[in-house]
Amino acid sequence: MQGVPKGQRLNEAGMKQQIGEIACRVARRLGVDKRVTWSSAQSFELENAIAFMKGPDFKAAVASLDDPTCLMSAGYLEPGLLREFFGGDANAYRQFVQYIGGKAVMDIGPCVCTPLSLWDVADRRIVIEPLYDQVVDHTTRMEGVNYFKRVDRAYSYSAERRIPELIGSIDGAIVVRNCIDHSPSWPFILSNIAAYAAPGAYLLLWNDLLHPKEYLDGHFDITDDSSAFRTLLMQLGFDILYEFDLPQQGLLNYGCRAVRRG
Repeated sequence: MQGVPKGQRLNEAGMKQQIGEIACRVARRLGVDKRVTWSSAQSFELENAIAFMKGPDFKAAVASLDDPTCLMSAGYLEPGLLREFFGGDANAYRQFVQYIGGKAVMDIGPCVCTPLSLWDVADRRIVIEPLYDQVVDHTTRMEGVNYFKRVDRAYSYSAERRIPELIGSIDGAIVVRNCIDHSPSWPFILSNIAAYAAPGAYLLLWNDLLHPKEYLDGHFDITDDSSAFRTLLMQLGFDILYEFDLPQQGLLNYGCRAVRRG
């Protein structure tokens, strides 16, 4: 944390500890016996990722990575992104594609593969994924493949760890889908997102805000008020262009397409 005053470092460390302790107390009140920590959450995620990679949905998803007709430059509009972050508005999606052309884009917490692999119009594709090394080791050993294709730089770091060289460097877009609730220090992840995004950069974010009791081994509740979460994003410097939730999740969740204010 070069350049940060010592007192501030201590304060941030104390805040992280307090957040983690609060999460553990909440989990115990809800009847979860196992202590919830960042490490246990990542172990939970890795186990589920390996299981997912054995299934047909993953195989279908990665099949597009070698299909040139699925590249952004070919005019392909990925159905999931179109439906969720653009509400089915193909023109808004095309404007987004035009904007990120020649710019830097980032995916935080993609786990096993990233949509950025198909964003060939971008100048740089950057991934932050704490399980990156483990996932790539698994897929290269088992299948001889690294599915993080066309990624220019991957950081196998926890997302709450601020990376100085990335501050203000993402001028295209940041994708964060189903990531921040995997850490008790999720406020620091949001803070880093705001720090990395240059003015005008898009944010495509979706996350569960609450979880069923059985999910608290690997997840942390964020809030029971989606409007408060929206306000937090706005206070971090993002203007909300479009927002949505996914009713099929069955619990409170929030997603949006936003842009970083200048």
